[in-house]
Amino acid sequence: GRSIEDDPASRKRYAATSVTHLYLPGRRTGLVNRQAVKRSQTIILTESIIDALTLYDQGFKNVVPIYGVNGLLDEHLSL
Repeated sequence: GRSIEDDPASRKRYAATSVTHLYLPGRRTGLVNRQAVKRSQTIILTESIIDALTLYDQGFKNVVPIYGVNGLLDEHLSL
């Protein structure tokens, strides 16, 4: 989860908008769709959960989100 604030003092700002996107504090844990890794020889990594859900809905069941461009964790790589 994360929060969205319209606060100019916040850390991350998207260039085209005034909206600031903040991740909640603490380390992200767990994998979404861990069973895809167990039953497939290949997996599709997506940046966000919504991207993974869109592909899953379209029939690609071997998708795992990595939670943003800096979200690839050792947990993902160890699978």
